[in-house]
Amino acid sequence: MNLSFSTGQIDHLREGRAQVFVDEMATHLATLAPRHAQVMGPEALRAFVRAAIERADAFGVIERETTRVWLELSMLWGIGFADDPGYAFVRRWLDDPVLPELQRIRMLHRAANAYCRAACGADGAAFKAALARLVAARPPADLVVDPYGLAGLLERIWPERAEQIGGPALSMIAFQSVEVARALGADDGGIGRAAAAGLVFMLGTDCLQDPQYAWFFSRLPTDGTRVERARALLNRAQAYARMAASHA
Repeated sequence: MNLSFSTGQIDHLREGRAQVFVDEMATHLATLAPRHAQVMGPEALRAFVRAAIERADAFGVIERETTRVWLELSMLWGIGFADDPGYAFVRRWLDDPVLPELQRIRMLHRAANAYCRAACGADGAAFKAALARLVAARPPADLVVDPYGLAGLLERIWPERAEQIGGPALSMIAFQSVEVARALGADDGGIGRAAAAGLVFMLGTDCLQDPQYAWFFSRLPTDGTRVERARALLNRAQAYARMAASHA
């Protein structure tokens, strides 16, 4: 007996397989970072996986194992890591016109491990120290800082990472941090910018569009003055840093 399937049935089967893969990857990521996954919630986690898979596909990363690596990096560095100036080195491998997909991702994974060792230090000591500095920060109420001052602030908070990414990329992150503060209605010219810079440095330049951090930004106040929102953003950023430090 010959079996035939309609286009709709084939599409349904493909969608079913895709959903199974999303669920499997969501389970995998929840195993790697259980506390983070718990805070996100299951729906946001699956939304994150779907969005990250779409971004992987745009770079020709489509195989199961290579996509898994992409998802792990997306959770670690932020969903937009491939376009984040803080991780510019990844494009050397993602944009390679010769290497096959598996080899590109293997080289990317090797470079990512080297970067993490240099930026985070042995047993994550440098990362933990950066979190501690962010938590301890007490910026004056009348703080005024331009993007170049923000770059210097980030360098003081996490010097190891600043050294890895270099001055030009650090300045780009600082300018993007100002845009994040403005988008949140918290650009008071000082505290709000500093808080946004700390968050962007930790979560990635695309953090406002990252489903894994929707829970964080949804809890920020949507009313009040810019000064009040700036202070609330700093409080939330420091609370997140304390949480991250407790699980680092």
